[in-house]
Amino acid sequence: ALFSDPNQIMRKTYLIGFAVVAIILMAFLLFRGSEEDRILNALDELRVLGEIREPEAGIAQLAKARQISKFFTDVTQFDLTNLGHETYTIDNREELARIILKGRAGLSSLVLLLRDAQVTIEGEHADVEAQASALGQFKAEGDQFLDVHRIRIELVRVDDEWLISGGQHLRDER
Repeated sequence: ALFSDPNQIMRKTYLIGFAVVAIILMAFLLFRGSEEDRILNALDELRVLGEIREPEAGIAQLAKARQISKFFTDVTQFDLTNLGHETYTIDNREELARIILKGRAGLSSLVLLLRDAQVTIEGEHADVEAQASALGQFKAEGDQFLDVHRIRIELVRVDDEWLISGGQHLRDER
């Protein structure tokens, strides 16, 4: 008698169908949000690793440079044409670690910020557009610097990890 009324059967079918669609939609939104969170959390972890809050010995600098390079794909490309430079391709993580080490060796301090990040995910690729700022001090000169730029960070998913494959300078925001 419970399922004898055709209208009641149709109503239950629609309710079940609606519930399934709602669950799928919620799962999609939660998954998408969690992927965005994973990307932003990885970028924040990279930001913290990149900072220099106290003097570092050579071995500590090398260890940090290697740790930082693990956030990148094997080959990375950085488009700095809007900054008046060219597009640079770094062919492997070891070369990237050397570049990072050289940069860190010349600094006595570095504080990094990433603001207003907007994440766009399309399949295995993602872009993050954000305002990035760096406040630091050179060892040799003792002068402080402040750089504020709008950037785009390009990422790809490799073995379920989001890695930076490149970036682009969009504009100077100082």
